[in-house]
Amino acid sequence: LLSNNITFQGPLKKNKSSFILSARRSHMNLLLKARGTAKENTSYRFYDVNAKMNFELDKKNHLFISYFKGNDNAAYNNANSLNYTTDFGNSTGTLRWNHLFGNKTFSNTSVIYNDYNLALSNSQNNYYSLLYTGVRDITAKTDFTVTPNTRHKIKIGFTYTRHRLSPASFS
Repeated sequence: LLSNNITFQGPLKKNKSSFILSARRSHMNLLLKARGTAKENTSYRFYDVNAKMNFELDKKNHLFISYFKGNDNAAYNNANSLNYTTDFGNSTGTLRWNHLFGNKTFSNTSVIYNDYNLALSNSQNNYYSLLYTGVRDITAKTDFTVTPNTRHKIKIGFTYTRHRLSPASFS
């Protein structure tokens, strides 16, 4: 009753590629609005979207693409006093290539993007403040896995991440 979701999935090319797409959205803001008074307005809502596609390029190479975006927003507005909002969300995307060198060795190479943000604001009479913070990462990584037998697994690889921080900006 508080949210709806929908999902689509299926093949793009039979036995070679497929997709899944899913979305969700809340309806709490409609319930809160229905019970509110003319002076007060309280709301809360969220949504998120997920998508993934995979492709078999050939028997030894597979490509995977995924994406997520989500956001939450809450607000309380009172005509005579304190007003506040909270808004935060995250977006992330991944491109991954899987390569089979043989029946005992494979690699995964990925590029990953992530963006998180948070904004808090409030106002009262002539006073207004906003606090914002965020993190944005771009990561590139690759790893190799060798399984010489059922009792041993060897893994080696590297990861590079570029962090961009937006620490607590305040106005």
